[in-house]
Amino acid sequence: MDSSKIEPPLKAPQIRLIADLALFAIFSLSSLLVVCFLIVNSPPFIRRLASAVTGVRWGMTTANYSNKATEVKSLQNDSLDVLFMGSSHAYRTFDTQFFDSVGVRAFNLGTSAETPINSIQLLTGTSHYLKARTVILELYPRVFTMDGVEAYMNLLNGMNEYLPDQAKTAFLLRDRRTILCYLGRRLALGEPYVTRTKTDVYVKGGFVRNDMIGKLGNNRLVIPEKVNEAQFEACSQMIEVLQQRKVEMVAVIVPIPALSPETKVQYDKLTKRIAEMCRIHHVKFIDFNQFVSYPAEYFYDADHLNYTGVQAFLPFFTQKMRDMNVHPFSHAMFEEP
Repeated sequence: MDSSKIEPPLKAPQIRLIADLALFAIFSLSSLLVVCFLIVNSPPFIRRLASAVTGVRWGMTTANYSNKATEVKSLQNDSLDVLFMGSSHAYRTFDTQFFDSVGVRAFNLGTSAETPINSIQLLTGTSHYLKARTVILELYPRVFTMDGVEAYMNLLNGMNEYLPDQAKTAFLLRDRRTILCYLGRRLALGEPYVTRTKTDVYVKGGFVRNDMIGKLGNNRLVIPEKVNEAQFEACSQMIEVLQQRKVEMVAVIVPIPALSPETKVQYDKLTKRIAEMCRIHHVKFIDFNQFVSYPAEYFYDADHLNYTGVQAFLPFFTQKMRDMNVHPFSHAMFEEP
Protein backbone atom coordinates (compact mmCIF):
# COMPACT_ATOMS: atom_id res chain seq x y z
CA MET A 1 0.00 0.00 0.00
CA ASP A 2 1.36 3.43 -0.99
CA SER A 3 1.75 5.42 2.23
CA SER A 4 2.00 8.65 0.24
CA LYS A 5 -1.71 8.39 -0.61
CA ILE A 6 -2.84 8.07 2.98
CA GLU A 7 -4.65 11.25 4.05
CA PRO A 8 -3.35 12.84 7.23
CA PRO A 9 -5.58 12.44 10.27
CA LEU A 10 -7.80 15.31 11.39
CA LYS A 11 -5.94 17.85 13.47
CA ALA A 12 -8.10 17.88 16.57
CA PRO A 13 -6.05 20.52 18.43
CA GLN A 14 -6.51 22.97 15.54
CA ILE A 15 -10.24 22.32 15.43
CA ARG A 16 -10.49 22.92 19.16
CA LEU A 17 -8.53 26.15 18.76
CA ILE A 18 -10.91 27.42 16.08
CA ALA A 19 -13.91 26.47 18.22
CA ASP A 20 -12.39 28.20 21.24
CA LEU A 21 -11.73 31.35 19.23
CA ALA A 22 -15.28 31.35 17.91
CA LEU A 23 -16.68 30.95 21.42
CA PHE A 24 -14.41 33.71 22.68
CA ALA A 25 -15.59 36.04 19.90
CA ILE A 26 -19.23 35.30 20.67
CA PHE A 27 -18.66 35.81 24.39
CA SER A 28 -16.76 39.08 23.78
CA LEU A 29 -19.45 40.47 21.48
CA SER A 30 -22.20 39.47 23.92
CA SER A 31 -20.32 41.10 26.78
CA LEU A 32 -19.82 44.26 24.73
CA LEU A 33 -23.53 44.47 23.91
CA VAL A 34 -24.44 43.98 27.57
CA VAL A 35 -22.04 46.73 28.67
CA CYS A 36 -23.40 49.11 25.97
CA PHE A 37 -26.95 48.32 27.04
CA LEU A 38 -26.22 48.98 30.71
CA ILE A 39 -24.39 52.26 30.06
CA VAL A 40 -26.85 53.79 27.60
CA ASN A 41 -29.81 52.97 29.85
CA SER A 42 -28.13 54.14 33.07
CA PRO A 43 -28.84 57.40 34.93
CA PRO A 44 -27.44 60.57 33.28
CA PHE A 45 -24.56 61.00 35.74
CA ILE A 46 -23.25 57.52 34.88
CA ARG A 47 -23.56 58.24 31.16
CA ARG A 48 -21.61 61.48 31.63
CA LEU A 49 -18.87 59.61 33.52
CA ALA A 50 -18.73 56.88 30.86
CA SER A 51 -18.56 59.52 28.12
CA ALA A 52 -15.65 61.25 29.84
CA VAL A 53 -13.77 57.94 30.16
CA THR A 54 -14.49 56.46 26.71
CA GLY A 55 -15.02 59.54 24.53
CA VAL A 56 -18.35 58.08 23.37
CA ARG A 57 -21.66 59.98 23.46
CA TRP A 58 -23.78 57.56 25.50
CA GLY A 59 -27.42 58.49 24.92
CA MET A 60 -27.01 62.22 25.57
CA THR A 61 -27.75 65.29 23.48
CA THR A 62 -28.28 69.03 23.89
CA ALA A 63 -31.29 71.30 23.56
CA ASN A 64 -29.86 72.61 20.28
CA TYR A 65 -30.35 69.20 18.67
CA SER A 66 -33.65 68.23 20.28
CA ASN A 67 -35.27 71.58 19.45
CA LYS A 68 -33.85 71.59 15.95
CA ALA A 69 -35.03 68.03 15.27
CA THR A 70 -38.56 69.00 16.28
CA GLU A 71 -38.55 72.14 14.15
CA VAL A 72 -37.39 70.35 11.00
CA LYS A 73 -40.61 68.34 10.82
CA SER A 74 -42.74 71.44 11.23
CA LEU A 75 -41.16 72.93 8.09
CA GLN A 76 -42.18 70.10 5.77
CA ASN A 77 -44.77 72.14 3.90
CA ASP A 78 -42.88 75.44 4.03
CA SER A 79 -40.64 76.98 1.41
CA LEU A 80 -37.41 78.50 2.75
CA ASP A 81 -35.45 81.28 1.16
CA VAL A 82 -32.19 80.24 2.79
CA LEU A 83 -30.88 77.16 4.59
CA PHE A 84 -27.73 77.67 6.66
CA MET A 85 -25.48 74.66 7.19
CA GLY A 86 -22.09 74.04 8.74
CA SER A 87 -20.40 73.75 12.12
CA SER A 88 -21.10 75.59 15.38
CA HIS A 89 -19.90 78.74 13.61
CA ALA A 90 -23.07 78.50 11.51
CA TYR A 91 -25.61 78.04 14.29
CA ARG A 92 -23.89 80.58 16.55
CA THR A 93 -23.65 83.26 13.85
CA PHE A 94 -26.72 83.24 11.61
CA ASP A 95 -29.60 84.56 13.71
CA THR A 96 -32.81 83.49 11.98
CA GLN A 97 -34.82 86.13 13.83
CA PHE A 98 -32.66 88.82 12.25
CA PHE A 99 -33.34 87.41 8.79
CA ASP A 100 -37.07 87.17 9.52
CA SER A 101 -37.00 90.87 10.41
CA VAL A 102 -35.61 91.78 6.98
CA GLY A 103 -38.00 89.54 5.06
CA VAL A 104 -35.78 86.49 4.55
CA ARG A 105 -37.31 83.11 5.50
CA ALA A 106 -34.40 81.11 6.90
CA PHE A 107 -33.57 78.01 8.94
CA ASN A 108 -30.22 77.20 10.57
CA LEU A 109 -29.30 73.50 10.32
CA GLY A 110 -25.76 73.96 11.64
CA THR A 111 -24.47 71.42 14.20
CA SER A 112 -21.38 71.12 16.40
CA ALA A 113 -18.12 70.07 14.70
CA GLU A 114 -20.04 69.41 11.48
CA THR A 115 -17.75 68.54 8.58
CA PRO A 116 -18.66 68.23 4.88
CA ILE A 117 -19.00 64.44 5.38
CA ASN A 118 -21.70 65.13 7.97
CA SER A 119 -23.25 68.02 6.01
CA ILE A 120 -24.03 65.96 2.94
CA GLN A 121 -25.62 63.24 5.09
CA LEU A 122 -27.72 65.82 6.92
CA LEU A 123 -28.70 67.45 3.62
CA THR A 124 -29.88 64.06 2.34
CA GLY A 125 -31.68 63.13 5.55
CA THR A 126 -33.63 66.39 5.77
CA SER A 127 -34.38 66.85 2.05
CA HIS A 128 -37.97 65.65 2.53
CA TYR A 129 -38.61 68.42 5.06
CA LEU A 130 -36.32 71.33 4.18
CA LYS A 131 -36.57 72.91 0.75
CA ALA A 132 -34.69 76.14 0.12
CA ARG A 133 -33.73 78.15 -2.94
CA THR A 134 -30.32 78.96 -1.48
CA VAL A 135 -27.95 77.04 0.81
CA ILE A 136 -25.24 78.97 2.62
CA LEU A 137 -22.55 76.56 3.75
CA GLU A 138 -20.24 77.78 6.50
CA LEU A 139 -16.79 76.25 5.91
CA TYR A 140 -14.64 76.81 8.98
CA PRO A 141 -11.22 75.76 7.57
CA ARG A 142 -10.43 73.48 10.49
CA VAL A 143 -13.24 71.07 9.50
CA PHE A 144 -11.08 69.96 6.57
CA THR A 145 -8.61 68.48 9.05
CA MET A 146 -11.28 66.65 11.08
CA ASP A 147 -12.70 63.12 10.74
CA GLY A 148 -16.41 63.81 11.37
CA VAL A 149 -16.57 61.43 14.36
CA GLU A 150 -17.72 64.00 16.92
CA ALA A 151 -20.45 65.33 14.64
CA TYR A 152 -21.61 61.79 13.79
CA MET A 153 -22.09 60.98 17.47
CA ASN A 154 -23.89 64.27 18.08
CA LEU A 155 -26.26 63.70 15.16
CA LEU A 156 -26.83 60.05 16.04
CA ASN A 157 -28.09 61.04 19.48
CA GLY A 158 -29.72 64.37 18.69
CA MET A 159 -31.07 64.09 15.13
CA ASN A 160 -31.11 60.35 14.62
CA GLU A 161 -34.09 60.25 12.25
CA TYR A 162 -32.36 62.62 9.80
CA LEU A 163 -29.08 60.69 9.62
CA PRO A 164 -29.04 58.11 6.79
CA ASP A 165 -26.68 55.12 6.50
CA GLN A 166 -25.93 55.14 10.21
CA ALA A 167 -24.40 51.66 10.49
CA LYS A 168 -22.38 52.03 7.30
CA THR A 169 -21.00 55.40 8.39
CA ALA A 170 -20.12 54.08 11.86
CA PHE A 171 -17.76 51.55 10.25
CA LEU A 172 -16.51 53.76 7.40
CA LEU A 173 -15.28 56.39 9.86
CA ARG A 174 -12.96 53.70 11.26
CA ASP A 175 -13.23 54.76 14.87
CA ARG A 176 -14.27 52.57 17.81
CA ARG A 177 -16.28 55.49 19.25
CA THR A 178 -18.67 55.62 16.30
CA ILE A 179 -19.29 51.87 16.48
CA LEU A 180 -19.89 51.96 20.23
CA CYS A 181 -22.13 55.02 19.88
CA TYR A 182 -24.15 53.30 17.17
CA LEU A 183 -24.56 50.15 19.27
CA GLY A 184 -25.61 52.24 22.25
CA ARG A 185 -28.19 54.15 20.23
CA ARG A 186 -29.71 50.91 18.92
CA LEU A 187 -29.84 49.39 22.41
CA ALA A 188 -31.31 52.45 24.14
CA LEU A 189 -34.76 51.88 25.62
CA GLY A 190 -35.69 55.55 25.55
CA GLU A 191 -34.77 58.87 23.97
CA PRO A 192 -31.39 60.50 24.72
CA TYR A 193 -31.09 62.64 27.86
CA VAL A 194 -31.15 66.35 26.98
CA THR A 195 -28.50 68.51 28.67
CA ARG A 196 -28.64 72.30 28.80
CA THR A 197 -25.94 74.95 28.87
CA LYS A 198 -26.73 77.98 31.01
CA THR A 199 -25.10 80.46 28.63
CA ASP A 200 -26.77 79.11 25.47
CA VAL A 201 -30.26 80.20 24.42
CA TYR A 202 -31.92 78.33 21.56
CA VAL A 203 -33.78 80.66 19.21
CA LYS A 204 -36.59 79.39 16.98
CA GLY A 205 -35.14 78.75 13.57
CA GLY A 206 -31.96 76.99 14.74
CA PHE A 207 -29.80 79.87 16.00
CA VAL A 208 -28.09 79.55 19.40
CA ARG A 209 -27.45 82.82 21.20
CA ASN A 210 -24.60 83.36 23.67
CA ASP A 211 -24.09 86.72 25.41
CA MET A 212 -20.83 85.90 27.20
CA ILE A 213 -17.65 87.86 26.63
CA GLY A 214 -14.68 85.50 26.57
CA LYS A 215 -11.16 86.10 27.78
CA LEU A 216 -9.14 85.30 24.69
CA GLY A 217 -5.66 85.93 26.11
CA ASN A 218 -3.20 84.18 23.84
CA ASN A 219 -5.36 82.81 21.06
CA ARG A 220 -5.73 79.09 21.66
CA LEU A 221 -7.01 78.23 18.20
CA VAL A 222 -4.84 75.63 16.45
CA ILE A 223 -5.38 74.20 12.97
CA PRO A 224 -3.64 70.84 12.37
CA GLU A 225 -1.40 70.55 9.34
CA LYS A 226 -2.74 67.18 8.15
CA VAL A 227 -5.66 67.62 5.76
CA ASN A 228 -8.44 65.03 5.46
CA GLU A 229 -8.89 64.75 1.71
CA ALA A 230 -12.20 62.95 2.22
CA GLN A 231 -13.66 66.22 3.48
CA PHE A 232 -12.82 68.05 0.25
CA GLU A 233 -14.30 65.16 -1.73
CA ALA A 234 -17.49 65.28 0.34
CA CYS A 235 -17.75 69.05 -0.08
CA SER A 236 -17.39 68.77 -3.85
CA GLN A 237 -20.04 66.05 -3.85
CA MET A 238 -22.39 68.26 -1.85
CA ILE A 239 -21.91 71.12 -4.30
CA GLU A 240 -22.75 68.79 -7.20
CA VAL A 241 -25.87 67.49 -5.44
CA LEU A 242 -27.15 71.03 -4.86
CA GLN A 243 -26.39 72.04 -8.45
CA GLN A 244 -28.34 69.02 -9.71
CA ARG A 245 -31.26 70.19 -7.59
CA LYS A 246 -30.82 73.70 -9.04
CA VAL A 247 -30.21 75.13 -5.57
CA GLU A 248 -27.88 78.11 -5.32
CA MET A 249 -25.00 77.56 -2.91
CA VAL A 250 -22.68 80.11 -1.32
CA ALA A 251 -19.65 79.08 0.76
CA VAL A 252 -18.61 81.41 3.56
CA ILE A 253 -16.14 81.70 6.43
CA VAL A 254 -17.45 83.81 9.31
CA PRO A 255 -15.31 86.16 11.45
CA ILE A 256 -12.90 84.68 13.99
CA PRO A 257 -10.34 86.40 16.25
CA ALA A 258 -6.88 87.27 14.96
CA LEU A 259 -4.72 84.18 14.58
CA SER A 260 -1.17 83.49 15.68
CA PRO A 261 1.39 83.66 12.83
CA GLU A 262 1.81 79.86 12.86
CA THR A 263 -1.92 79.17 12.72
CA LYS A 264 -2.42 81.88 10.07
CA VAL A 265 -0.10 80.01 7.69
CA GLN A 266 -2.22 76.85 7.83
CA TYR A 267 -5.44 78.88 7.74
CA ASP A 268 -4.32 80.58 4.51
CA LYS A 269 -3.37 77.24 2.90
CA LEU A 270 -6.79 75.75 3.62
CA THR A 271 -8.66 78.89 2.60
CA LYS A 272 -6.81 78.91 -0.71
CA ARG A 273 -7.87 75.30 -1.35
CA ILE A 274 -11.47 76.07 -0.44
CA ALA A 275 -11.46 79.04 -2.82
CA GLU A 276 -10.03 76.90 -5.63
CA MET A 277 -12.60 74.16 -5.06
CA CYS A 278 -15.40 76.73 -5.25
CA ARG A 279 -13.90 78.28 -8.39
CA ILE A 280 -13.79 74.90 -10.14
CA HIS A 281 -17.45 74.25 -9.28
CA HIS A 282 -18.56 77.83 -10.07
CA VAL A 283 -19.69 78.47 -6.49
CA LYS A 284 -19.56 81.87 -4.82
CA PHE A 285 -17.15 82.02 -1.88
CA ILE A 286 -16.30 84.72 0.61
CA ASP A 287 -14.00 84.75 3.64
CA PHE A 288 -15.34 87.54 5.84
CA ASN A 289 -12.06 87.73 7.73
CA GLN A 290 -10.74 89.55 4.66
CA PHE A 291 -13.24 92.34 5.30
CA VAL A 292 -13.85 92.67 9.05
CA SER A 293 -11.78 92.39 12.21
CA TYR A 294 -13.68 92.47 15.48
CA PRO A 295 -12.38 93.18 19.02
CA ALA A 296 -12.15 90.52 21.72
CA GLU A 297 -15.42 91.57 23.35
CA TYR A 298 -17.27 90.42 20.22
CA PHE A 299 -16.33 86.78 20.92
CA TYR A 300 -17.24 84.42 23.72
CA ASP A 301 -14.32 82.01 23.16
CA ALA A 302 -11.32 81.51 20.87
CA ASP A 303 -13.33 81.40 17.64
CA HIS A 304 -17.08 82.01 18.09
CA LEU A 305 -18.94 85.31 17.94
CA ASN A 306 -21.11 86.25 20.91
CA TYR A 307 -24.44 87.99 20.38
CA THR A 308 -22.81 91.43 20.30
CA GLY A 309 -20.58 90.23 17.48
CA VAL A 310 -23.52 88.63 15.68
CA GLN A 311 -25.46 91.91 15.78
CA ALA A 312 -22.48 93.76 14.33
CA PHE A 313 -21.81 91.19 11.63
CA LEU A 314 -25.20 90.25 10.15
CA PRO A 315 -26.05 93.61 8.55
CA PHE A 316 -22.62 93.57 6.88
CA PHE A 317 -23.14 89.95 5.83
CA THR A 318 -26.53 90.77 4.32
CA GLN A 319 -25.09 93.70 2.39
CA LYS A 320 -22.33 91.49 0.98
CA MET A 321 -24.90 88.92 -0.13
CA ARG A 322 -26.80 91.70 -1.86
CA ASP A 323 -23.62 92.86 -3.57
CA MET A 324 -23.01 89.29 -4.77
CA ASN A 325 -26.61 89.09 -6.03
CA VAL A 326 -27.47 86.12 -3.84
CA HIS A 327 -31.17 85.30 -3.64
CA PRO A 328 -33.10 86.53 -1.70
CA PHE A 329 -30.81 89.06 -0.06
CA SER A 330 -31.13 91.41 -3.01
CA HIS A 331 -34.63 92.14 -1.68
CA ALA A 332 -33.81 92.17 2.04
CA MET A 333 -35.30 95.16 3.86
CA PHE A 334 -32.69 96.65 6.20
CA GLU A 335 -30.61 99.73 6.75
CA GLU A 336 -27.12 99.47 5.31
CA PRO A 337 -24.32 99.36 7.91
